[in-house]
Amino acid sequence: MKYYIVGKTSEKGPTYEDSGDLNSYYELGWELMMTRVRVKKMKHLGIFKDEDVVVTTNDERKFLYTTEFNNVISWSEFINLGVNDNIVDLVNLSITDNHQDMINDVIQDDDLINKLCSFEVDSKSKLKIKDKFVCLQFRKRVHSSERNIDEEKFKDILNLITENYGLDVYVMGFGSEMFCDNKKIFYANLQQFTTLINDENCILFYSAMSGVAHLSNFFTSKKTKHIVNDISNCRNSSLNNHPLYMGDIFNYVKANIEIVPSYQNINFYKNILTNLLN
Repeated sequence: MKYYIVGKTSEKGPTYEDSGDLNSYYELGWELMMTRVRVKKMKHLGIFKDEDVVVTTNDERKFLYTTEFNNVISWSEFINLGVNDNIVDLVNLSITDNHQDMINDVIQDDDLINKLCSFEVDSKSKLKIKDKFVCLQFRKRVHSSERNIDEEKFKDILNLITENYGLDVYVMGFGSEMFCDNKKIFYANLQQFTTLINDENCILFYSAMSGVAHLSNFFTSKKTKHIVNDISNCRNSSLNNHPLYMGDIFNYVKANIEIVPSYQNINFYKNILTNLLN
């Protein structure tokens, strides 16, 4: 039995997620685009055995693996086991090799692509879906704070969607609970949010240029419009095909993704919503 580490997290302090140290907290975007792709490819090629174990960052990310792997545990569960050998540290590999082998490594195998695009659906969320809705990610972190979404601008978008168009909104991200009224605006965890953007009733998915945005490469419905607000304009032309900057060539589900620089005025979103609903 081997333990394949695809994610890590520290248990120290209230802001451990904001350390910026990938060995203390393995960012979602890195896990989606690096270690998750690697371990699924290894399983596809017969390197990963049925008795082997996937070690993901936390309980919230287990659903990204449970459709393909029998044994999935969190980093904290792994630490409690006290294992010292038979470890394949894909996290450390992704950091030390500077992910060079992943850049421009576009997967062509349809069977493997289907496996990459599989996840365990949150059945409770699926049962609630009846009408059209919108999914929004709120980002407010110390790490890479230049990518954060302004609170007031986020409220403006929320008000436009709920008051002008009468649509329900599902939000996620650290601190996003403060926007929820549980009448029109609801909080969703990562599995629920992934289930929601995968549904064709989700007409719009808004996110910052962050880890959550990379969900679209594998899971977003083709009927969903995804606006990636690159607030800090970090994605220049040299990064158009980089896996950690929403590289175009890694959009495996051919999702409708638009990278939008800086902040746009509210009319920009009004026009998008009007077009999507017509």
